[in-house]
Amino acid sequence: MEDAVFVDGPCVSGSCAFYGVFDGHGGRAAADFVSKRLVPAIRALAKKSSNGNGDGVTGGGGLDVDSIAASLKTAYTQTDFEFKQSATTEEASSGTTALVVCVCGDALLVANAGDCRAVLSHVGKAVDLTVDQKPSLASETARIQQAGGFVEDGYVNGHLGVSRAFGNFHVVGLKGVGENAERGPLVVTPEITRRTLVNGDEFLLIACDGLWDVFSSSNAVDFCRRKLREHNSPQRAAKELCDEAKKRDTADNVTAVVVCFCETFERSGERVGRVGSASGEEKSQQSLGASISSEGLSSLQKALRSDETAAASAALLSPTLARNVPAGQRRLTRVASINPSSPNCSPDGDGFGGFSAFELALSKARAVDTGGAAVEHLSSLTEEGGGLGNG
Repeated sequence: MEDAVFVDGPCVSGSCAFYGVFDGHGGRAAADFVSKRLVPAIRALAKKSSNGNGDGVTGGGGLDVDSIAASLKTAYTQTDFEFKQSATTEEASSGTTALVVCVCGDALLVANAGDCRAVLSHVGKAVDLTVDQKPSLASETARIQQAGGFVEDGYVNGHLGVSRAFGNFHVVGLKGVGENAERGPLVVTPEITRRTLVNGDEFLLIACDGLWDVFSSSNAVDFCRRKLREHNSPQRAAKELCDEAKKRDTADNVTAVVVCFCETFERSGERVGRVGSASGEEKSQQSLGASISSEGLSSLQKALRSDETAAASAALLSPTLARNVPAGQRRLTRVASINPSSPNCSPDGDGFGGFSAFELALSKARAVDTGGAAVEHLSSLTEEGGGLGNG
């Protein structure tokens, strides 16, 4: 386990909170160092550049959002250089990605170097706030090549599976430092996203790629949202996400942080209220309707289609249905679908959509089987079509 986290929630109303996930590789040295030093460096640089009356939202400690945003790139580069200066030869070969989030009032800042991911839940919809910076990403491949490097089998210069990271000073020519920090194939420069939180922004999920290898963004938001409704605990939701990733056989370390912007996720009524801003904005409430996830709906639709096709084939080939049942007793039973979008449910509600789809499946099966038995079975079934309306 080479990951590390940083969690520094607001101490008083209006203060800025910081959260970070650091996915280490080649040892824990880089992840441990950066997780302890990066956010303090961001705070120190922001405080130094801030005049205390910034145009951005001001947080505790004289920090404002504009000064924090301006300090992010410098803090990343400075921390990387400090690690190189202090690390032993063995430690210098380790590396880590870094995803840091700052929440200051209604302002949300995200700085990402590597393939960790930040996803926001907005009324249940997953909103990606970062891009996984892998060498195979077209923009990253172009940048690496412009810096004189190459991508081989998804690895920078054949060595590293991420295109931005701290550390990894053991490979000559892989990384620049100091004034040349942004000129090497591997850089530590973060991509920065800024967003204003609005009503409907429920929670933020940040995690390393071990989670995203087995969860899509939408699937993770659905899972986390359901758990928050059950127990209203972001700590438990984060742990349950990691446990589920292990059950899905992820091949990597898994670290996740869940940051809620809502007061409650209640089982009864499912009421959600967004946390007010630093200016004392009145807390609002919004209802969340229960829904099936898009992934679950897709699986249900596939199952219904498979069952329908299998039933049609079985009916077509069944000698009992075609020959052994007396003509007066042969009857097909209509079953209404629970899925409104299923072909078994007609738009006008007359209930014959299911038989139409069934008849179509029989026709397809008949086209495949050209034997006389198939023609006989189909004729026997269609004879009963007129009686279905009374079944």
